Amino acid sequence: MLPTDSEFLKAYLLIAIVVVLISFRIKNFPKQLMTYFHTLLFTFYVGLLAYFFMDAENFQGGGSLVALFYSALFPAVQLFIFFIEYIIHLIKADR
Repeated sequence: MLPTDSEFLKAYLLIAIVVVLISFRIKNFPKQLMTYFHTLLFTFYVGLLAYFFMDAENFQGGGSLVALFYSALFPAVQLFIFFIEYIIHLIKADR
């Protein structure tokens, strides 16, 4: 069961953006530990989210809002971490 409401489509777009960013980092920085950390963490998250979506009971009684929150929270946090890492990289490059 894969929800296809417009809100979930926005969450899927956010997840796709994170996947593109992680794959870009793997392509350009293959030996960075943080890239492997992000990949491992994101793989765990996608597996957990797939498990969460397979149970139809999670969407009953207003549970779809909780599922939407969980599906958008982690990619948003990971994008924030990418942004912070980029700022730190720029600060180190100026020195």
